[in-house]
Amino acid sequence: MEEIVSPIIIVGTGRCGSTILHEMLAQHPDVAWLTRIIGKYPYAYRLHRLSLRVADIPFARRRVWRFIKPVEGYSWWDSVAPGFRRPMRDLRSRDVTRRTKERVCNMSVKLLTPSRYRLLLKITGWPRLGYLQEIFPDAKFIHIVRDGRAVANSLLNVRFWDGWQGPPNWRLGHLPEKMELVWEKSGRSFVVLAGIEWMIIMDAIEKSREEVPAGQFLEIKYEDLVGRKAEVMKRVIEFTGLRWCNRFASGIKSISLQNMNFKYKRDLAEHQQAQLRKVLEGYLQRFGYT
Repeated sequence: MEEIVSPIIIVGTGRCGSTILHEMLAQHPDVAWLTRIIGKYPYAYRLHRLSLRVADIPFARRRVWRFIKPVEGYSWWDSVAPGFRRPMRDLRSRDVTRRTKERVCNMSVKLLTPSRYRLLLKITGWPRLGYLQEIFPDAKFIHIVRDGRAVANSLLNVRFWDGWQGPPNWRLGHLPEKMELVWEKSGRSFVVLAGIEWMIIMDAIEKSREEVPAGQFLEIKYEDLVGRKAEVMKRVIEFTGLRWCNRFASGIKSISLQNMNFKYKRDLAEHQQAQLRKVLEGYLQRFGYT
């Protein structure tokens, strides 16, 4: 069985800044990622590799970027790991079958090119850290954290949030008893439910990181990334073992970042902000948001 060497895997709750980090790391000349092409046509490996080669041509990269930009690529995951896309709970190491491990590893090799030999993946929602660690024992995991109030507000404003269907009809299944009481007490507030989703996923990440060796897990904050881009990205590059090069430095310099956390104060009524703050208070303090 062929092996993937030390893949870089970004995890987060969703709406946490993971896409920004994903696209910034995709500026590195040694990195391969799931392109929109392989995301839509999960067996089009030749076309996918060709598109990554085009990404190495400076004048062509901008013209084709919208076709090759990095995606989470769950259609590709469906083709190699049934159940990975939308499990009703977090996936752990014990959920990996021998067949799935072999298939993921073998198909992952096809995503690389001779010059782009480090695989970059992004997963949001359930972290699946133990599952991925079982498949890729030397993986480097980067967890990006964002203020839960901003995450909750962002969830409420995207068309694909399934919280409007309510538990247990959303992807997270039944609420834990304690959180169900909180939601019922709020009058089944969707603002509160979005905040609860953030707490559930953060709890899952905290628990599943126990399956990952300490030296293979890095946590960064969205607020630090947008405020001190170069400093944080140097930490990320050092952690991953990638080389710092002029091409990468130039690529991330061209990406403009702005802290969008102010939006929850603009979008939510004052009583909704107060309700959300009260529900999330302990978690906000735990992760340094006072």
